[in-house]
Amino acid sequence: MKLTLLSVLLAFQIWMICTGSPVLEERATGACAALAHDEMDYECLKQMWNFYHFETGNEGWEACSSFLGTFSTGKFPRSQDCLVYRARCKDMKNNRPCCKSIHCHLWKMGRSPTD
Repeated sequence: MKLTLLSVLLAFQIWMICTGSPVLEERATGACAALAHDEMDYECLKQMWNFYHFETGNEGWEACSSFLGTFSTGKFPRSQDCLVYRARCKDMKNNRPCCKSIHCHLWKMGRSPTD
């Protein structure tokens, strides 16, 4: 029974690797997290928006979507290309500044995290 289950799981993993998009595979291995926010494309920003709180493993971090209602795009044009938020993101006490940086970069692309 255990051998059959292991065989099924191994076959599934091989199938996933062979049929998966190389871009998605690269992102799944953490390639997005290695980039600065201003270097990310829409898909990476969206991945980080959805999973930032899992990326670092810091306790108490919340999903970026929990902050969305508190973010205003009014200050984004004066944010020096989102540098203000990226700088605050380096202080890893919580992930709100990181989420705001991602939101700002999405806004610069004319996109939203809810697209």
